[in-house]
Formats: sequence, C-alpha cells, structure tokens
Amino acid sequence: MQYNYDQCPYSLTALLINAVAFCNNIVVKNFERTLLERTSIVEIRNDKKSLREINDDSKKENLLIRAVVVVEEEKKEENEKEKEEEEEEEEKEGEEEED
Repeated sequence: MQYNYDQCPYSLTALLINAVAFCNNIVVKNFERTLLERTSIVEIRNDKKSLREINDDSKKENLLIRAVVVVEEEKKEENEKEKEEEEEEEEKEGEEEED
C-alpha cells in the first residue's frame, strides 16, 4: 500500500503507522546509518510539523525511520525496566519465603 506524505495527519501515531509501512522500501544502508543517529521524541515532533514542507524524499525517509527507531528504543527500554522490576519482585518473594 502506498502512502502519500501530503495526506499524513500530524499525529505521532499516524506518522509511525505510515513509517512502518514505508520502511519496507528503505535501503538497508540508509536504515543502518539512521540507527546510529540519536534523536528524541521532541525532535521528531518538531520535525513532523514540517513534514508537508519537505520536498526531498530521502529526508522524508530519514525522518520516518528515526521516528520508528526512537519508538522501538523506548519500547525496548520499557521492556528492560519491566523485566528488572519482575526480577526484583521475584527476589523479594524468594527472600520472604526463606524467612
């Protein structure tokens, strides 16, 4: 399914939905290079406001990939925190059972 950037609503969720579909067509080198770039959700929100004004397709690709990468990194961090919390709870339960 092809997405038109000019029709992309200004919400991060909609942007990411378009980005995930679009990323299937991205060159691997471009994706790997973008993975090395550190960016924040705030920067992405600022960038996406001007998405309609970007005429260069490669800039659009990079913007969308960065959005996906940031969300994936945040999900990974959340999963790691949840895993650590679960391990701590299991340790506490194990200590309580020993007492």
